Amino acid sequence: MADFYSQPIAYRFQETGPARVQRDVVYQRVDEMDLAMDVYAPSDLPDQARLPAVIFIHGGPLRPGLTLLPKEWGVNKSYGALMAASGFVGVTFNHRFFSLEHLPKSANDLESVLEYVRENNATLHIDPDRLCLWAFSNGGLLLASVLLRKPSVLRCVLAFYANLELSAGALPTFSSADLKSFSSIALLEEDFPINLPIFIARAGQDQPGLNATMDTFVKKALAKNVLITAVNHPNGRHGFDVLDDDERTHEIIAVAVEFIKTHLI
Repeated sequence: MADFYSQPIAYRFQETGPARVQRDVVYQRVDEMDLAMDVYAPSDLPDQARLPAVIFIHGGPLRPGLTLLPKEWGVNKSYGALMAASGFVGVTFNHRFFSLEHLPKSANDLESVLEYVRENNATLHIDPDRLCLWAFSNGGLLLASVLLRKPSVLRCVLAFYANLELSAGALPTFSSADLKSFSSIALLEEDFPINLPIFIARAGQDQPGLNATMDTFVKKALAKNVLITAVNHPNGRHGFDVLDDDERTHEIIAVAVEFIKTHLI
């Protein structure tokens, strides 16, 4: 499993030079821990430049005893480098997703990241009004908490093999309101206006229950006339962007980058 966490994405891209990385930027100190981010920018970026930024949301719950924290995972390091090579700033960060019960803490951490990058946009070389979220796996549960606030600074959202609904059985101690705050499907069911372009990437060989949340979201989003792009990797596994080095994986990542370029620039 350690090898999986160190693996980069199965996608080759050209770099004019290694990304310029600001590592271990502490965006919040809470629960007696420093929560940090890494910020990837193009190597030739002028000091006064401000670029659109893509913020990556890792999944969970995190396994106890992990030797690599999420921002050090190969998938996050390579996505950060890909964003820099594509003319954006990539932001990877650790959040407190140690159990499903920690989702409110993770939502708070994501909010803190958004506040930090906007308040410190000059030193991070980020355009504070052009941000994008890219969530993976159970990190998709955090998207609803952001969409609820309808931040105008967000220009697009991506979700790869993502869980988009927190079921009532998963956390019986949560109230119905708490559950809805982690369900993008619930937002659509309650006629909450989602005015952002959304990109969904589905892995055909993933867990049926997880895929069902994406399928339901896409169906309801289409019914609400949301600007949505949905792609499927028929033979893809959960984490196909790391595990399945094939033509369809390369195609999906390339299309995702073009989606970002269309809506973030």
